[in-house]
Amino acid sequence: MTTPNLFNFAPSELSQDAFFAWLLSFADKKYQHEFLDLHQVSQALLLAFIKKCRPNFQIDIRTIQIKRQYKFKVDKNKRVIDILIVINEKCSDEFRIIIESKTSSKEHGNQLYNYAQYAKNQDWNFIGIYLKTGNEATCFLNKISEKTKEFNMRFEIFNRQDILSIINTDKSIKNDIYN
Repeated sequence: MTTPNLFNFAPSELSQDAFFAWLLSFADKKYQHEFLDLHQVSQALLLAFIKKCRPNFQIDIRTIQIKRQYKFKVDKNKRVIDILIVINEKCSDEFRIIIESKTSSKEHGNQLYNYAQYAKNQDWNFIGIYLKTGNEATCFLNKISEKTKEFNMRFEIFNRQDILSIINTDKSIKNDIYN
């Protein structure tokens, strides 16, 4: 018998964003005792995002602020970052992760360029993740990192296999949403 899957009922990108925002919120140190298993997997996922873009970067993740559908303006046009993660907000080692989340659609309208431009203008220390859980042609994926190279940074692709390699490491987690 197949167990019902939440994403069969809510297959959209916003549902995917909600799941990742929920999971990544457990990376905050305040959850390290009561929710140790979710804390560990969320820290591992965040560190995997960071290592994908900056292999030698080190950070002690103490606090997490998750902002979904983060609105900003570029050239009088409103834009929305799917997920903005602020690590160690208002500390000397503050760091941000911009996530462009995709299920079955692809990048459009210079989204990544606009995100990078805004982040640079804000003087953020950040990385960009193109979170892709559905299929996308390799020719489009190969162009992702080129879209932001003039900002001296790249959005790196984090695909379904990358995600599963982290969330499948601990089969003992007992949480209905996570499972």
